[in-house]
Amino acid sequence: MKDHGITERTPMVRALLDGRKTQTRRQVNMSDVGFIGGREDDRDDPGLWGFADQHGCWHVLDQSKPAWTGRGVPHESYRIEAPHGPVGRRLWVRETWHHCPHCEFSTAYRAGGWMVDANDHNDTDERPLNPKCAAHGWRPPLHMPRYVSRITLEVTSVRLERVQQITEKDAKAEGVDAEADPDDVIHEGADSGMGHGYASPRSYTASYAKLWDASYGAGSWAASPWVWVYEFRRVA
Repeated sequence: MKDHGITERTPMVRALLDGRKTQTRRQVNMSDVGFIGGREDDRDDPGLWGFADQHGCWHVLDQSKPAWTGRGVPHESYRIEAPHGPVGRRLWVRETWHHCPHCEFSTAYRAGGWMVDANDHNDTDERPLNPKCAAHGWRPPLHMPRYVSRITLEVTSVRLERVQQITEKDAKAEGVDAEADPDDVIHEGADSGMGHGYASPRSYTASYAKLWDASYGAGSWAASPWVWVYEFRRVA
């Protein structure tokens, strides 16, 4: 099974290194997927989102349907596979990095740490770059080659859901820090029994909603798109 590269923002890389992040959500590519039938209140049924191929077979988001093998029965439904699945797939993490020809280590990482080779690395050292290297700035994750990736994950579970179906427990497993949820603030004059306004207990979900909008654009959390949910364990 081929390893896949997966990009993470610097704070999420730190969460991976600290062992706080064990899940990631990725938006389903809807370029070929549409609502294919049913009532308006059925729009949360993954079996009603998909497309038909030239042979009349339906390909849907419902993961309980059988896998597509390249041949199927017309009018029958087959599941669309998660791009970073199945269970057992290994994902190597791309992160913001820098090649340091003037330093004693060859690769530095914006999340902290460095690597000379696979047997000589550090995940916590936050010493600044050599001034000669700093002048060239950081390289984006997209340009990271496999051999300088220091984090490898193994997928242990894959499922499909709407992004707003995330639970507080799952939001914490995404590696975010909790913050006060603005939707749960009780303002002065409300029947709270506490007089002046107060904030609810700190919410991981509110933090994750902010991260989602930063990643996919303002309003994307409110739209609650379909997402692939990958759970994983770190293997390297």
